[in-house]
Amino acid sequence: MSTATLQTRSSAPHPRSQFAFILQILAVLEDDSPPPLWVGPMATDDLAPDVAAYLERHRPLMMAIDQTIEDEVVAGLAAAGVPKKRLQKPRPPEVARVIEEQVLHRRAGLYVLDCNRPDTAPRPMKPEWEVVGAVCTKLRRQHASVRPNRHWTMAAKILNDGIPTRDEKQELKRDHIRRADGAYSRALLDLGRGLRAERDAAVSLCAHLCLAKSAQVEAIQEVYAQARKRAEFAGLLGAELADAVLARHDIFRCIDRAYATLARRERVAA
Repeated sequence: MSTATLQTRSSAPHPRSQFAFILQILAVLEDDSPPPLWVGPMATDDLAPDVAAYLERHRPLMMAIDQTIEDEVVAGLAAAGVPKKRLQKPRPPEVARVIEEQVLHRRAGLYVLDCNRPDTAPRPMKPEWEVVGAVCTKLRRQHASVRPNRHWTMAAKILNDGIPTRDEKQELKRDHIRRADGAYSRALLDLGRGLRAERDAAVSLCAHLCLAKSAQVEAIQEVYAQARKRAEFAGLLGAELADAVLARHDIFRCIDRAYATLARRERVAA
């Protein structure tokens, strides 16, 4: 199969696929891009209405990033020998204070790195790469012992959902996913190389960007799963389903609910 065919298959997905749904919703969300990674959840009572509304729309994503940073700090303290019992909530005041200070320190580091990001990325990040990369990132976390080929096969099956059997020749294959996932990784590496920062700090920023995108795509997938169950959307798939959701519902509230659902599910699993 030619390279051109591989590129076309991932950049122009089947219109009835889950991939098409995610890309369509993502395009709307990207028009309302989230705050920088170093901005954490904050009180909005005293802010201008438009600013407060913007921050509230993105609060679930900011909270997810905040939790990721805290988890990294806790893991670091555990590795340094702090007893697990002292790291569990409710934490002793002195431990809670140390964790809070380290989270703030990491946010400050993200701020410095963000200021040093190049104005023009050497390798433009395509939306289809982000979606494939986000799905593969989640699968790698969930199935750490599985070989990469299996991750790519699983990702293809997820993103092909909704494609009718008669159009199976238009489905994404493992090689399409492998190439898009590789392009996503290379684009992240290019971003890291362009930062005027130490290697570990640049890797940390890129990792947080990757996790943030993975969380956003996972929330869109939750919206997709819920929409597929609703009678009002019976018979609609892919891009048509995305159009209907956008026309009939506030997508930002849908995403907020999806983040909340995913957070509850994760707490129960823990």
